[in-house]
Amino acid sequence: MNTTSLTARVPGVPIAAEDARWRALRFYNGIRLTFAVLIIAIALFAPTTPQWAPPVQPDFLWIGAAYLLLALGWYVLLYLRRPGIGWQSHLHLGADLLILGLLIYISGGLGGGLGTLMLAPVAVAGLILAPRLAVLYAALASLILLGKQFYLAWLPDGGPLWTQAAIIGLMAFAAALSASFLARRAQESEALAEQRRLELQSLARLNEIVIRSMDSGIVVIDPQHNIRLMNDEATRLLLSNAGRSVGGRALEEISPALARNVREWEAGITPTSNSFTAVGKATDIVPHFTRLGQDGRIGTLIVLEDLALIRRRMQEMKLAALGRLTASIAHEIRNPLAAMSHAGQLLAEADGLGAEEERLTAMILSHVQRVNGIVESVLQLSRQPAARAEQLTLAAWLPEAIEQYRREASDPGLHIDLDIAAADTEVPMDPAHLTQVLWNLLDNARQHGRDAHDEAHIGVRVDTLADGRRRVLDVLDNGPGVDQNLVADVFEPFFTTSHQGAGLGLFISRELCEFNGATLSHLEQPGGGAQFRISFSDTRRQP
Repeated sequence: MNTTSLTARVPGVPIAAEDARWRALRFYNGIRLTFAVLIIAIALFAPTTPQWAPPVQPDFLWIGAAYLLLALGWYVLLYLRRPGIGWQSHLHLGADLLILGLLIYISGGLGGGLGTLMLAPVAVAGLILAPRLAVLYAALASLILLGKQFYLAWLPDGGPLWTQAAIIGLMAFAAALSASFLARRAQESEALAEQRRLELQSLARLNEIVIRSMDSGIVVIDPQHNIRLMNDEATRLLLSNAGRSVGGRALEEISPALARNVREWEAGITPTSNSFTAVGKATDIVPHFTRLGQDGRIGTLIVLEDLALIRRRMQEMKLAALGRLTASIAHEIRNPLAAMSHAGQLLAEADGLGAEEERLTAMILSHVQRVNGIVESVLQLSRQPAARAEQLTLAAWLPEAIEQYRREASDPGLHIDLDIAAADTEVPMDPAHLTQVLWNLLDNARQHGRDAHDEAHIGVRVDTLADGRRRVLDVLDNGPGVDQNLVADVFEPFFTTSHQGAGLGLFISRELCEFNGATLSHLEQPGGGAQFRISFSDTRRQP
């Protein structure tokens, strides 16, 4: 059933105000029903007196029964809301004035004490009708009372009570106006409350949107450590199944490590580590805690930060600072370097140079080229575009990348063996960055991993870590390996054991890996040789 079509709304009246009028009319009908039952009880059980002797009591009984049936019939119309609120109000109040006037007439006029009952429908008219209509009902009630007094004045033994009728009439007008004023104030208050409710609802929705769109994970728990709110980022960081509902569940059930950190923070214990790893996740998470309310009586706000994201932001800041530095290098070093190179070339072309002069000239040109290579490498790092990570399938990408490297190297002594042990080889990485890192590692292995026959045997292996979620790419060679005393320095910029390199290959490779959320590390091989491992991040959300 379409309730709206049966309501017959009054134009210009808000829905909330109209509903209030319907509620007031239903409540008043309940009072009418009670009054009808009271009239019947008076007619049946009141003692017989000269004032209540027959035929007064039978008339009261019939009027009370009719009034009772009318009240029950009004409930049907009120339930159907047909006719509309305006017509029903006039029907209810008009019938009440006639019935109450008839009761006053039967009971002998105002002397029977029923005159004040006329104030009830007048007050209700003030509550649910416009002020002018409420005044109209007050005037009708006054006319009914005065009409009775005029009738008594015509009787030989009549005793009209003009003063009492006038007082009740004035009270009717006062009741109508007062009820209209109170109804208007109530409607204004209700409209203001509704406006505030909508504003609060909008603010709550805005807060929810802001919280859900934050890069940091947000968790709100109550004093009993039950979860009250968790945004999408926190769900991604803590849960392996992002579709699970967490509202009202215990934090211990969702993340035991985070729950332990909360207890230590509440107890004032300094944690042994500022980060933790969620169950089934490979991401390090840094929590921050804030009490809500006085002494945390409302709960605790937990802000979770992805350590990999923090590292990427630091990397972006580092690259930005390096870009400004290299701009100065390009201006301050490359111009005089070009002049030195040009002067060296002119000097080498001069006639009458001896063997020693030629050797010194060649040394100048060699070191100029080396410094220029260093500048080019630093500029290359600073000009790296932003990482565009995508799900890269290593099983399909690696053979092509290795074959392209073989063609570029043109080294007959180069042997590269590819071993893919992982079942799932999808990794999040920028293909251009991974190409540069892989070629740097292959160059390093080809240069430092040659055996006595001037051959370089390099192994490239794809495997999965023990957690089953993170893929790794290893590059191994059969050379002498890295000296234990130099392991801590291999990733430092400008560190090299060769007279040809600039010492920036491994440094650039590590920076590019961290820029993509991966890590580059050196591992020891029991049988000798060097092994470098790229550990890819696992940012895929579980279904």
